[in-house]
Amino acid sequence: MTRDLTPGQAALASQCARVRRGERVWPAELGLRGAGLGLLAACHWLAGLLYRLTDPAPGHSPTIGEFALAAVVVAALGSGLALTLLGPELFEHVPIPHRNPYFWRDR
Repeated sequence: MTRDLTPGQAALASQCARVRRGERVWPAELGLRGAGLGLLAACHWLAGLLYRLTDPAPGHSPTIGEFALAAVVVAALGSGLALTLLGPELFEHVPIPHRNPYFWRDR
C-alpha cells in the first residue's frame, strides 16, 4: 500500500535523505549553530547570575543550588561551544576498527 505525500512531507523526506547521504543541509546547519549560540547566551546569563549569588558573601560555604548552577553553566558552555563550532559535523559517524576491545561485537 503506497500513500501519497503532501508537498511538505516530500520536502522533508528529501532533506532527510540528503542528511543520510552526508550532504550539507543549510537548515540543519543554521538550526544547530543557532542552538549553540543560544546555549552560549544562556551560559553567559547563568554565569552572571552565579557570580551575583556568590560575590556578596565570599566567605560562605557554597550551597547545593550554587553547585548545581555551576554544573549547568559548565554543561551549557561545553555543549554550546560544540554545537557552534562543529554544527552537524558533531553527529557524523566515526569508523571504529573491528579489533577495538571496547566496541567489540559478536558477529
